[in-house]
Amino acid sequence: MNKTADRTVALDKGRVDVYTKNGVTLYAYQTRDLIDNEVFVLAKKGRGVVIELPCFFDNIRELTDFLKSEGVTVEAKFVAYHAAGPRLRHRILRRL
Repeated sequence: MNKTADRTVALDKGRVDVYTKNGVTLYAYQTRDLIDNEVFVLAKKGRGVVIELPCFFDNIRELTDFLKSEGVTVEAKFVAYHAAGPRLRHRILRRL
């Protein structure tokens, strides 16, 4: 698999590797935070889906600003609640 980014954008804190194929863009945001997190955003025609979120507020702001500059509107987020603990996860799952 060719993992060479079409372009790389350096941000104040992190960086984004951008891959485009068949009209779909993958933004791979390297947070460079304390846990060296990575967030993925899939976008097509200005509409995006975020897969997992950055853990820290400054990274959330940075990614939000970047996506706005790219003209991407976040339509959905896939978020793990593992950090919230089993009690919260259990209460959420019971309501589904």
